[in-house]
This record gives sequence, C-alpha cells and structure tokens, in this order.
Amino acid sequence: MQCYSLTRRNSRNCRQLLFSFCLATCLFALGSPAFAKDVNLKILVISTGTASQDLALDLIDDVLNNAGVAYEVLNSRTETLTAQRLFNASHGNYSGVILTSSELYVSDTGNGQSGSGFDLTEWQTLHQYERDFGIRESVISGWPSVNASLDLDYGLQYVNFVSRASPVQARWMAPAGGTEFFEYVNTANPLVVNDFALITKPTLSTTGPVVTPLLTVGGDANQILVASLKYPDGREVLYSSIVNAPYLLHSQLLAYEFVNFSAKGVFLGARQVHFTTHIDDLFVESSLWNSQLNTDDPVNTFRMTSADVTNALSAQTKLRQAHPTARNFTLDFAFNGMGANSLDPLTQGIVANKSKFRFINHTFSHLDMTDATYGQASSEIADNRAVWLQLGLPGMLANIPTLVTGKHSGLRNLLFSFPEGVNTLFFDAARDSGVGYLASDSSQPNENIEQYAPGYPIVMLPRRPTAVFYNVAEPKAWVDEYNYIFNERFTDPCSVPGAICTPRNYSEILAAEAELAMRQIFEYRMWPYFMHQANLNNYDNAGSTVLFDWINAVLARYERNMKLPFYSLPYSTIGVYTKDRIAARSAVITGNWNLDTNSITMRSDKTVKVWTTGIGGGSLYGGQRQRYVTLQAGQTQSYTLDRALAN
Repeated sequence: MQCYSLTRRNSRNCRQLLFSFCLATCLFALGSPAFAKDVNLKILVISTGTASQDLALDLIDDVLNNAGVAYEVLNSRTETLTAQRLFNASHGNYSGVILTSSELYVSDTGNGQSGSGFDLTEWQTLHQYERDFGIRESVISGWPSVNASLDLDYGLQYVNFVSRASPVQARWMAPAGGTEFFEYVNTANPLVVNDFALITKPTLSTTGPVVTPLLTVGGDANQILVASLKYPDGREVLYSSIVNAPYLLHSQLLAYEFVNFSAKGVFLGARQVHFTTHIDDLFVESSLWNSQLNTDDPVNTFRMTSADVTNALSAQTKLRQAHPTARNFTLDFAFNGMGANSLDPLTQGIVANKSKFRFINHTFSHLDMTDATYGQASSEIADNRAVWLQLGLPGMLANIPTLVTGKHSGLRNLLFSFPEGVNTLFFDAARDSGVGYLASDSSQPNENIEQYAPGYPIVMLPRRPTAVFYNVAEPKAWVDEYNYIFNERFTDPCSVPGAICTPRNYSEILAAEAELAMRQIFEYRMWPYFMHQANLNNYDNAGSTVLFDWINAVLARYERNMKLPFYSLPYSTIGVYTKDRIAARSAVITGNWNLDTNSITMRSDKTVKVWTTGIGGGSLYGGQRQRYVTLQAGQTQSYTLDRALAN
C-alpha cells in the first residue's frame, strides 16, 4: 500500500494507515456482519471541514439541530474513518450517512495539495458498512464522480451547469412527491435553482447504479439535478449535484430529505412547520408613521375598533378556507388590560368573539420594564391577569406562566444587551409571580436562543420581528416607512448591508418579506412572529389589512413549494415544548433499531420528553409517524417501528 500525505494526515504515520488498511481487509475477508442486527439511531455526517469551511455542513447541521436529530460529524479533512468508528461486530453505530460532498473534495489542505478527504481504504470501509447494515447515504452536492481509485461510481456524467447568471426552473419527476422521496414538496410547481449546480445524465453503465431522476431541468431525464441511486449490491444513495448552502432558498427546501432519506424515516427528533402570529398592544393606541417627518407622530394614533375585530375574524376564517396548510391558524392577541372596560366597543367586540382567538399577558399598561421597580413589575403582571379574569377570556389558567413585556423591555438596557442588561428587579417580580416563560426578540443579541434566563427558572421564548412595522395601518404608510428605512436615508444604499438599492412598491415589499418569512419557516422552529394592533386596520373598508396581506403573501409563497400543514400553537404550549427541549439537550439519550425484529428501544439518563419519527403510536404528519414520548431516567423503553412511508 502506498502512503501519501495530506495536512489532515500529518499527525499520522504510514504504520497507522497500513494498520487501518489491514484491519479493514481482514474484516471484509472474515465477513463483517453478514446479517446486521442493530444500529444506533444516529446520523453520521461526513464533511470537508468545519461549518465555516463547509457550507453544506452549515446547512444540514441547522436542520439536524432544530429537529432534534441525533448525529455526529466526522471531518474528513482532519479525521480518519475506521471500521471501529462505524461498527462493533453486529452493532452499527449509525443508522444513516450524509456526505456534504460527493468526493469529499478538499481544495486546499494547507500544504499545497488537494483531493478527496478520504483515501481508498476509507471509502471502501464506508461502502462496506452501508452494504452490511443496509445503511442509506445522502450526498448533498458534488461532482458525479466515477473513480475506481476511490471506489466511487455515482452512475452519472456531467452535461452542463447552472449559474446565478442562468438560473433554471427545475421540474420534479415521480417518485418525488410520493411516499418516499420529498413527500413534503409541492412537486406540481418548479423549483428555481439560481446558484451553481451541475447538470448530469446517466452513464448507462452495466455495473453502476440504477439512476432514478427526481429533480431535473425542464423535466428532461437526461438533465438531472437530484436522483435516487440503487446499486447492484443493495446500497442506496440520494445524490444532489446542486451546490447547497444555508442562505439558498432551494437548499432550505431540499435539506430535510437528505436527513430523512439517510435515516429511512426513523430517528430521534421530528421536523414540523410552524406559523404563529402574535398581535401586540390590544386595547391601547399606537402612534402612526408621519411621512413628512419620517418618524412617529404622537398626535396621529390608531386603536382597533369593534369592526376591526369582526374583520380580523372574517380574515382568519377566509385564510383557513383559502390555504389548506393553515386550517388551524389562530391569531394570538397580547393585550394590555388598562385600555379595556365593559363600556368600550372594542372590548365588547373582543369579548363577543373571544372563543375565536387566543390571548397572552402583555402587562397592564405596557410599562417599560427597563427601570421598573419590583412593585411596579408585580402589579403590571397581576393587574393584567385580573382583567383577563374579568373579561372571561379563554386560556388564562394555561397562560398564567407566560408573559410578553412591552417592546421586550427588561431584558436589556442602553448599555448592555441580554443577559448583562436585564433588570433584576423585574425578573425577581416575574419569578415570584409565577412567570415561567418570557418572550424575547430574536433580532436582538443573545435573545435568539432557547434558554433559561441566567439565575432564574424562566425560559426565554424567542419571537420573530418583521418589517411590518408597529406604526403602519395602511399600505401607503408602510411603503413610505419601508423605503425610508431601507433606502432613502442612505447616501449609497447599495453599499449598506441590509439596505435595498431601489425603492419598492407594495407588491414588491410583500413579495420580499414573504420570501424572508418562508426562509425562516424552513428552519423548523416554533418561534412566533409578532405584529401590532395597528396592522389590523381595515384600510380600504373592504376587509383588507396590512397584516393579512402579509400573511396571505407568506402562505401563497410557501404553498408553491411545500404541502405540509402548519402548526399554529398557543404560546404556553410553545413554552412547554421549549422547556422540554432544553431539558433533553442536557440528557444523554440513545436510540437503537433492531434490524431483525424492526423494534426500537430508547434510553435516557434523565427523565425527559422528546419527539420521535418513525415509531408506532404517533400521529401522521407529512406521511410520517411523529410521537412525543416520555423517557424515564435509566429505563430502556421499547417501541414498534412504523415508518408510515413506503418501504
């Protein structure tokens, strides 16, 4: 065996390589398990570097983390793959494999050399493991290599390429969109691929894999971008020749299937799509944008009317009817009780329709908690609960632990961000008042993390802001403020990150903001969006509101690409799930799949609740079984396999 050197191997010598080669050879000769017995429910991601070096890793680890999937990363640039890493006798350490690059190509190893991060022995070791244990492999991107010196044959050859200058409307082909491949995608519509991708066609080799096109250019089976590969030896690969990265929209759509395919639809964790909208400041006024002053106008204000409540309910009903993915969508009103009274038409309208909406404690008077005293904060929380009780609004008992402060105040001050800038008097009052879940602003430093507030039994629940500003009640004002903030106030907006080069009209703003929201939805987080009551103004007296214009734009954009229904959960439920997720992150949780009996066992060193995919007893979502299970500390618990998807 010839030894060669790459930077990742500088710490290894030839004897180590020879040992690995001989060990693998002996295992193959003796027959590493002829009949696989069991595998850990864990994905092995093989990368070409760290997430900052490997964009495909940066993409896929977000999906794995947000869905709670168990995985490990092997950096082919710095680590060696051995048989011992993959299995021990009849026990496999991984239930799926994801390659971030087809050849694991490393362009610069630091010593002037380039090439695959794996040598022949490592590729052979990986492929033998996949054969013996029936492990699937997903390839996120890369050249369609046919290279015997690396034991690679993807059964495809290069035809052409796609670039940013020449994007394509890629078309799906069956079995994509069925029960096994990309079952969540709306395959009736094209997918725009607007970054670099290789177009391939089958080599028609008699020894290579059978190629089944899934995503093609124009529906041409000889212009393939994504394909299923089945090898004569039983190996299965999902191959993509598209360059994928976390900032590319098509990548966010494709990413889940790389995980799901490799895991055969059976894993710890679950992927769900969430879309929840909070309406802050119910019962109080909002100052409106002044286009002459380019700022808020304290004289010109807006407060919802009873008619706006009726209109919001009608818009919610129409939304559910128009969008099959949003059948359970429900508005959440974060209310300030100081502005409510029994003689007020708005209050009467809310009470008359209270069963159609959900409610959240937004403090009594919207007091800024940055410098609030303990007594002020306690009163703000308690007085608003009293109004909740007086009005008979639903969900109070479940929502007592949940709080949204005005402008998310109390979490930061003028000098310091969260957590250094917290008002401890406010947090003391919140804790003593039984607040267990507190809203944070995901756009602020350190607030885009699901975490406990340091020193407090209070879980921070991130919410997403949008460019639907709190002070706009009709499109003209939104267009003016939007263009001022993102374009007009800059001398050269094209040179400013986040700015736009040219002003946008209302339709263009809706399209841009809908795409941004869809990208966030594809992150598979539970985080709600927060808007404000002025956004529910019936601006044309025909039922139109800025808020529902935005929501409908988001859902229309989403449904062109996806067919999974949304979860629209109460904030208190999001809090419970978030608390469970934080607890699970601190536990050692293992899952095992017996391949002979198709039984699943799970174990945790702490009592935790976790989502699972592919086990019996769960609910169907996107054609897959998802089940929320409680794992008792130190106990091994057994479950039946139920992939729901076709085998």
